[in-house]
Amino acid sequence: MDNRFVNAKEDKRLKRGGWAPGNYYGTCFKCKDEFVGDKRALICADCAYSEEHEKEFSDRYIRRRIDTALDLIKRANQILDDVYSEITKKQPRQHSACGTKGCKHCDR
Repeated sequence: MDNRFVNAKEDKRLKRGGWAPGNYYGTCFKCKDEFVGDKRALICADCAYSEEHEKEFSDRYIRRRIDTALDLIKRANQILDDVYSEITKKQPRQHSACGTKGCKHCDR
């Protein structure tokens, strides 16, 4: 066993924002402490559960949700525009006496 992990922090709290419990050794990207956690954990549980990280993680989550909602709105608008274009193509135009020779709406 690697001696640098002898004092690695162990924690069994539930996963949160870059942290998950597990049996792998890692080094926290925030505080640089060694910890035991999931093999994909990027930060230790203490940093993941800190108020600072919670706010940062929440802000990113909210921004991502807003961006997703805006993308859905843009796609819905595009669909509505396409449907409107199809509907207006199929309906005959309203004519007032245009005077064009051979116009089936104006020639009497």
